[in-house]
Amino acid sequence: MALRHEDALNMLRAEISFVVHARIGCEASIVGALHKVQAGWREMKKNQPEKLDKPMRCTLILCLFQEILSRVERLPTDEKALAEFKARGWISEDLNFWPALAWDGEQKKLLPVKSSPGLPTAVLVDHLKAVIRHCTGDYALSRFHPVRPISDAMTGESVVFLLQVGLASDSAMKLGLHLRALCMNSALQLCGCSLKPDRVSLGDSGMCYLGWLSWLSDAGVDAGVGEEEWAELLWLEAPSILGLALPGAETIDVSEPTFPSESSEHGENIEPGSADSLAGYSPSPAASPVVRRGFNLHVSEELQLERPEPENASECLALRALRDRWLWEEDLLCLTEHLPSSTRNFQRSTQGDYWSCSFLTGAFIHGVAAGVMNNSRRFEKVTALLAAVLRSVAPTAWFTSAGISLNIRSGVHRDSNNASNIHNVLVPASDFENGELWLEDSTGAHEMEGFLGRLVPVSRPFISFNPRVRHATSSWQGNRLVLIGYHVRNSEMLSPMDKTELRRLGFRVYDGRRP
Repeated sequence: MALRHEDALNMLRAEISFVVHARIGCEASIVGALHKVQAGWREMKKNQPEKLDKPMRCTLILCLFQEILSRVERLPTDEKALAEFKARGWISEDLNFWPALAWDGEQKKLLPVKSSPGLPTAVLVDHLKAVIRHCTGDYALSRFHPVRPISDAMTGESVVFLLQVGLASDSAMKLGLHLRALCMNSALQLCGCSLKPDRVSLGDSGMCYLGWLSWLSDAGVDAGVGEEEWAELLWLEAPSILGLALPGAETIDVSEPTFPSESSEHGENIEPGSADSLAGYSPSPAASPVVRRGFNLHVSEELQLERPEPENASECLALRALRDRWLWEEDLLCLTEHLPSSTRNFQRSTQGDYWSCSFLTGAFIHGVAAGVMNNSRRFEKVTALLAAVLRSVAPTAWFTSAGISLNIRSGVHRDSNNASNIHNVLVPASDFENGELWLEDSTGAHEMEGFLGRLVPVSRPFISFNPRVRHATSSWQGNRLVLIGYHVRNSEMLSPMDKTELRRLGFRVYDGRRP
């Protein structure tokens, strides 16, 4: 169990923990400003606590990223800083690209890394604004504080800040995604900072486990354990000891943490009371497990994943997933923030504070007109990503078009422009309650808009249904995010060029064989 816990903690830390290195003594340093903000927050807490609307960790990170954004926007008019950044290669000559940086031990300086993706200016600004927007969300930020006290007169070259996002909230997932996109980007050097994921290392307990494994090996030989049995034990336990995950795991279950106290400065979960008494202890409710799910992507070999980097934030996120051949469900939710929403013929959801988004791409048929939607060209990487998800989940399905539906409730209808002999595919990409697919059925017990039907749970990995049968969306609770794959009718109306383009993006256009 200890081995498993070490492994689980390492994986969790790699997902939610970051480190900020802030230089001291340089002209661009943000440390002095953070100290003033920290002192002001403490003064207000002491004298006017009722005016505080956020904990210190949120106040500090807001100060940091608002200042970074401000300096990015002012850089074209700051001749000194602009000249320095161009000389170091930290920004392109046209001011439209910010590279990732890495420390060169021989030259003792940060250098651009051509093999790592940078960010176009428009995408960078989107990420910075998203961090500012989400860092104050519910349970989004668990920790942001320096490892040593900051002051007006600090010594040393830099100070380290520990940054940790929360779990089990939309804001936390989105904040983590945008922070990962900003890791090691040169723009943070405008404030003398660098951001990187917290490195998972082998702790003291891991070293003890290695010693234990060595002892066990000797004991196994003495006890006559065969090579096959010993190899199987190593296969099961060594990844945990070394801080790795066993290959092939597509679902990770972690325990939900106790949410930090909003009144604490750094997010530590400390309740008032003496050290030897439970008088001040307030137990948290039993936490339900958080299940992280993702898709192992089937990417078209014809798709070009090289540079240049996309200008749009959603395209940048999609490209990263395509390169990794992996997409987390919560990353797909974040991607919807930057997509245009077209909700024609649909009613927006009224599910509390949840928002709606509908996005379609691929082929279209309307009357005698047929072709490829503009979204397929404007959002090429997003289109390829949706096709890759559908092909990985339903590899034998035929589909010319794909869509994202986030908190969209459709009324009773038929898909008259879809092929009658090819079923639609519906892939759930979030956890929600109810939200079944209603299908017309004269023997069913559920009436909707005057028609009898039955409810079909939208279960993983996917469900399929006849598009010519009346169907609708039933009510739900939570964020209902689903992917849709469908095949247009009369696909022979598509030109050979359109079919070639669709197949390049990963769609499976029906070629006349029996579906």
